[in-house]
Amino acid sequence: MGKAAARLERFVRARVDEAPPGDPVARSHRALIATLDGLREEASAEEDGAWVEAVAGWFGGWFDDDSSSWSSNSDLWNESAERTAAAIATRVLACMALVHRDHPDYDPVWEKAAPAD
Repeated sequence: MGKAAARLERFVRARVDEAPPGDPVARSHRALIATLDGLREEASAEEDGAWVEAVAGWFGGWFDDDSSSWSSNSDLWNESAERTAAAIATRVLACMALVHRDHPDYDPVWEKAAPAD
């Protein structure tokens, strides 16, 4: 995970940790973070990336070869399963960060990783 992606993940995790008990957005974000953690663990155990194509389909075709999205421009499919899982995690974390656009630590550059509004 690159420095920018790590900073994004720290930002999202910090906002979730700051949320009051019972906050429905934080509950949803905790579930997404747990899913991403599992995805990355699974990717590190896999020999091939076939599972990633199915997962990417669940995320609205963000990683299609014909897409002009941020991630498809990174030659994602030529990389390892771990790198692909990290790119998927970054995309989802960028979407989660949108909830906190008004936070002083929010970086608008993260919006490049999220689908257009």
